[in-house]
Amino acid sequence: MKILVCEDDPVVLKTMEVALSLEGDDIHLANNGEKALDLLGKSDYDLIFTDIHMPYATGADVLDFVHKKQGKKTPIVIISSDDDEEVVSMAKKMGVHAFLSKPVNVDKVRKIVKDLRTR
Repeated sequence: MKILVCEDDPVVLKTMEVALSLEGDDIHLANNGEKALDLLGKSDYDLIFTDIHMPYATGADVLDFVHKKQGKKTPIVIISSDDDEEVVSMAKKMGVHAFLSKPVNVDKVRKIVKDLRTR
């Protein structure tokens, strides 16, 4: 599975990279929103994990680019330390596949990937 992880926190980015690499997936990393949009313009992904708050472009910008501008139905998982009901509700209305709270639970990450593989 080709997966893009967009996250400006280097610890979370590394955690995601290690967790996903163990499954043998093709992992691409973006440490800010601008790099994420650049990578999305150059390649297709099977799954995208993105922080909601990043420099240069937000997770909402990533979602908008993929779903509206590119017209793709790529599953997008929002990662955020802001997990109050309003943010989670907004993410669901935006059409995200799932919402992960920080600190990231590696088992939840692996479950999301496993569930998508069996769809």
